[in-house]
Amino acid sequence: MAIRKITVPKTPKSAYDPGRPASGLLKAQIAMLEAANLSHDVTTVVRKTPPKTEGEAARYIQKLHASLRDHLQRAATARAAYSPAESRAAQAPRSTSTNDGGKRWPAIAGPSAEARRRDAPNDMGRAGAAARRRNKKRKPR
Repeated sequence: MAIRKITVPKTPKSAYDPGRPASGLLKAQIAMLEAANLSHDVTTVVRKTPPKTEGEAARYIQKLHASLRDHLQRAATARAAYSPAESRAAQAPRSTSTNDGGKRWPAIAGPSAEARRRDAPNDMGRAGAAARRRNKKRKPR
């Protein structure tokens, strides 16, 4: 079976106008790139106002891509220094959500005992739950 050649028409010159107002698609792409950059480095500088034109958006997207590429290259370099076991541990998920909105921690990592007590569903933590169980077992007088 022969491979059929697909012709792609040239992009019209009117497809990009640096003075045209930025579209919702460009603004959504900028928001996604800003979130991706912030997930790697919380000190990343984010614009206070969104770009108003396609030209401003294009320059800002280029800057965000370069910053994200730098973050990812640094992370890859740091991961390359790990042994295979350390690399798997570094990439392992720290927690996963359960159906009821709580957190389930894997065996390799989890919250401290203090955090578990603090985040317990009741105000008194584990000690309070044990006291309630003891009180339940006692017969009323």
